[in-house]
Amino acid sequence: MKRVAWLVAPVLAVVAAHGAPEPTPVAVAGRQVRTGLQVRALVDKPRAVPDDVVTLTLLCRNLGPGDERAVTVAQPLPTGLEPVPQAFSPGVRYEAAQRRFVWQLTSLAADQETGVSVQARVATTLEGTTLSATPEVRSAGMGEPRLGQPAGTEVVSVPLLAAFAVPDVMIASAALPKPLIDLGAEPGQELYERLIGLGVVSGFPDGAFRPGAAVTRAQATKMIVATQQLAGLRDRVNLSLLLRRPADVNVTLYSPGNRPVRALAKAWALPAGTHQLIWDGRDDAGSPVPLGVYRYEIKVSDEQRVEQTLDGTVNVVTVTPLPRDLVSKFRDVKADAWYQPYVAAAEERGIVKGYPGRRFEPSAPISRVENTVMVVRAAGLAEQAQARMNEVLGFDDAQDVPRWAIGYVAVATSGSADGQGRMFAVGFGENRFQPTQTLTRGEAASVLERLLDRDTPVEVLASGRIARGHQVTLNGLALAAGDSGRFRRGVLVAPGAPTLNITAQ
Repeated sequence: MKRVAWLVAPVLAVVAAHGAPEPTPVAVAGRQVRTGLQVRALVDKPRAVPDDVVTLTLLCRNLGPGDERAVTVAQPLPTGLEPVPQAFSPGVRYEAAQRRFVWQLTSLAADQETGVSVQARVATTLEGTTLSATPEVRSAGMGEPRLGQPAGTEVVSVPLLAAFAVPDVMIASAALPKPLIDLGAEPGQELYERLIGLGVVSGFPDGAFRPGAAVTRAQATKMIVATQQLAGLRDRVNLSLLLRRPADVNVTLYSPGNRPVRALAKAWALPAGTHQLIWDGRDDAGSPVPLGVYRYEIKVSDEQRVEQTLDGTVNVVTVTPLPRDLVSKFRDVKADAWYQPYVAAAEERGIVKGYPGRRFEPSAPISRVENTVMVVRAAGLAEQAQARMNEVLGFDDAQDVPRWAIGYVAVATSGSADGQGRMFAVGFGENRFQPTQTLTRGEAASVLERLLDRDTPVEVLASGRIARGHQVTLNGLALAAGDSGRFRRGVLVAPGAPTLNITAQ
């Protein structure tokens, strides 16, 4: 016999929810009796959705006057429900051939009531029907079994079709020890704090950022390489849900220890369609969460009070450190210099070329055009830049752009080889680029953010859960879910806070 289906639990909560049972007449051969055994069934979900798990509680009461021995309760399982596989509990079993639960008691004293609960899952193919079955009870002293009060659940369509995270891996952000003291209400403060948290830039020991200060070649190299280390990782996650009909929505993030850390939505009344929320890796207090795997739970309740929950995970990780064996070939980059591994990595990746005589000049201020060339190389667009070296730049001071940098400026100020997308660098007022002007820390931060959130589509891992029996397409990719409805696939999306095209059947 197949071993399936039993969850035996106390029924106090069910009894409390429905009130203490009153002695009610039991039908026996066309007459009403108020003695002997009475059985009834209660279901925890009057309305359920396909793939839902419902709990059926069987209550058996002895109305007296004497004790009953060898009591057997049988509860048929309607077609469309399947037992949830679990270990058997004493006194109950599932008879697969007859599709019924059987519960046996040695005895039941007069005026006593007891109960058990069993669980079953609704078939994924059911909708628009009611599942109901009537329990029966007998004992050693009863000639015929007695029918009890039936329990039923109406199977309705799911309100929540899918829930998923894009990407499902995000970079941890460090908490700022204290607010930057020299910015006040400056619009760039949020940007600077974001880049400091990601380790791309650093503040000064006195708590200042100094956006107007000049950037050296060593500093610029460190910033660009640190940004490049984040390739494929983002410091924010898009949590998406697809509603078939209007519903109240709660979205909660849970820590690895299953403690609530962030409520992204609390009883939001949302219409049918796709909805996307952004999690920035912070808790409700605004502090970055520690590394680990976080569970998001999307719970909905529609106007019929049909409840449904889908969940998934987001892995918060740290950036991969630079290899320890990187050594710069520049003669003026000392082995113990703080910037040495960044310069060595930039050399290896073709981001920096240096000067004749194998000099790097790490302490020299970097110009806007030099930084632009490095950023375009770091973005992997050097080949496109070389193809645009004869392009006529539209700036009034285009004659000040060195010949070797024209294609790089063209790519940086148009966003990509085809002229689409977000620009890496911008000009100044009066249509000027000012290529030879020294780069400031504020300008560098703006460029780095554009590099970090560039519009070039990248493949990231998306994962989540789809209501069983349904199909979902994400950005044109049909998602294949496993038996549990879960999936994990690489998809092409725009970085930052991606806009997703989601459809479902």
